[in-house]
Amino acid sequence: MTGMTYSLTQIRTAMTTTIRNSIPGLIVYRSVEEMTEVPCAILEPRFADFDGAMQGGDHVWHFYCYIMVSRTEPFYAYQKLDGYITGKGSTSIPQAIEDTPNLGLDDSVFAHCYGMKDYGGSFSSAAINHIGAVLMITVHS
Repeated sequence: MTGMTYSLTQIRTAMTTTIRNSIPGLIVYRSVEEMTEVPCAILEPRFADFDGAMQGGDHVWHFYCYIMVSRTEPFYAYQKLDGYITGKGSTSIPQAIEDTPNLGLDDSVFAHCYGMKDYGGSFSSAAINHIGAVLMITVHS
């Protein structure tokens, strides 16, 4: 891939916008500190690979996307959570990424949601428990 290398801030902003535009009603936070309401997605850079960049290639950013929904009605909470993490559907985050892999930037960017972990795990915010999962996303830039 050729083109410009985008900063982490630009990539995180573009991924936030891509998910928000694709899934109305899902609040997307660019950092954990912003989180105040559910259902939500929180983007967290986990690590980066710069080896390719040093040889004229691309950067590879690895993100965790934490998905949290209210635990108040567990049956409906799990249904809502399933919609966000399933590979296809109107509320699917993986599909939102697949439908706009360049995140609205240029064709030198390629994002891919490659996995999910910690399903149903207990997440807490402001001393309120939620259920959720973690999607794993790579972005080549």
